[in-house]
Amino acid sequence: GKEDYFYLQIKNFVQKEAIDGIIFPGFVPDRDLDMVYKNSKAYVFPSLYEGFGLPPLEAMAKGVPVVSSDHKCMKEVLGDGAVFCQAQDVHSLARGISTVLFNEQIRKNLIEKGYAKSGSYSWEKMAVITKKIYQKI
Repeated sequence: GKEDYFYLQIKNFVQKEAIDGIIFPGFVPDRDLDMVYKNSKAYVFPSLYEGFGLPPLEAMAKGVPVVSSDHKCMKEVLGDGAVFCQAQDVHSLARGISTVLFNEQIRKNLIEKGYAKSGSYSWEKMAVITKKIYQKI
């Protein structure tokens, strides 16, 4: 993603603590996404401002457990299919990531719920909802 202040703070924390196995890929072309998801243990989405949150839903649809900021819209979109952390607290984020990586029962549960949650969204449903909103205007 975009290398803003918080992104750099997390990246610096990982480097300072010499934590292995964490990759900050930045922008990933669509043609490479399946490979990235297939090789991921978790999808971390510490977004502070988000309108909907399509990337974590995409990760859920690929069977990757999600660790997300506790932003109100993210809780609404992701429901019980993600672990939520305080967005500006590196330690809260680290606890969330550790939970997903080291608690196999929670990990399996998140994968199952993530598949279900992501399956409740579709472009067709979104088009119908959007059309209804426009018709009300």
